[in-house]
Amino acid sequence: MKNIKAILIAAIFSVLSSFSFAQGGGLWNFQWDMGFGTGDTKTFVDGAPSFRGASIEGRSFVTDNITLGGRVSWNTFYKDFGRITRTQGTATLTGYNKRYINDIPILFTAHYYFNNATVMPYIGLGVGTYYIETRDQMGIYYLEDKAWHFGLAPEAGVVVPFGNSNTGATVNFRYNTAFKTKDTSAQSWIGISIGISYLF
Repeated sequence: MKNIKAILIAAIFSVLSSFSFAQGGGLWNFQWDMGFGTGDTKTFVDGAPSFRGASIEGRSFVTDNITLGGRVSWNTFYKDFGRITRTQGTATLTGYNKRYINDIPILFTAHYYFNNATVMPYIGLGVGTYYIETRDQMGIYYLEDKAWHFGLAPEAGVVVPFGNSNTGATVNFRYNTAFKTKDTSAQSWIGISIGISYLF
């Protein structure tokens, strides 16, 4: 899993670098991501939020108000249910139950900025793939699913530059929806990201 993350991040970073700087203007976002599950995600981890996440994103202005780019991120949801007894059919198992969801969205993005003044509010949409692992562990035994999902992420946010510098603070909200596959359920969560933007 660690090797997959490293390869994906390196590949996306390289693609975004060549794309963004070729356009002659845009921004980079480096953010801490938090997640609050909805639907099956919320049910699986019993409502536990995710505070373990990070993202990197590059955007290039193709007009005065529109950027195109890409985003790669990572979030982990985790819930420790403690010692429980679970019965399924004729089998009864007692042990410590832990559940995990690891997700890596890789999205192409488009954003519209309402102005280019001191404060830069925007709306946008991400479209792409979500690599998601779910694990339900009971003692030394576990059930695990790994799948690539198609997904969407509508978003709203703002960039506030620091004075006349090329850096600023950024905060955004997005609704991540990874649609179900043939063998795995859909996953969805509200994402809140805060971090630093570098404008070039």
